[in-house]
Amino acid sequence: YFCPRNTYYGWIHVSIGSQVSTENSASLLGGLKALRYLLLRMGHSELKSALKSTERLIGGLQSFLRKAYDKNAGYFRTGGMYNAKTKTFEWTPAEGNFAVDCQSWVATALGSSLIDEWHGHGTTLKLWETTKRLAGYAKQSNGMVKGVGYTLNAADQACSGEWSYGVANWLQVMA
Repeated sequence: YFCPRNTYYGWIHVSIGSQVSTENSASLLGGLKALRYLLLRMGHSELKSALKSTERLIGGLQSFLRKAYDKNAGYFRTGGMYNAKTKTFEWTPAEGNFAVDCQSWVATALGSSLIDEWHGHGTTLKLWETTKRLAGYAKQSNGMVKGVGYTLNAADQACSGEWSYGVANWLQVMA
């Protein structure tokens, strides 16, 4: 999730506590995978219930992130809103709502093999090509970029050091 339920962000008149963030879910997945690694390495029998709970949470996050991928857009959506009254979840439309960290954090946390298994061989590489096309900073004639912005990079380009580093990490995991 993004923040505690019933958190109200007054100036935009939205209950942001109902938002579910893709990139935050990917970060949580990474942390839970690290916890699972430690629990397995420790091997104490009293940690079996913690390991079981961790595995369940990892499975739920992987399921959410699998559904976050929009095949038509060719990238992961930014998240969505949970309606507590109707108990339904509505994705934020992918079109026009591209975020680099939703691609890099998710692809790093899930790994290329799993993404390609779920969405077809070569999906992760296509995701990188889409990220470069939409958010690449200082695009070169050879197809390379000198970094990435936060989101759609047009004439007024921005380069984010943080998100460029996240992409570099993703590409290392992908290699």
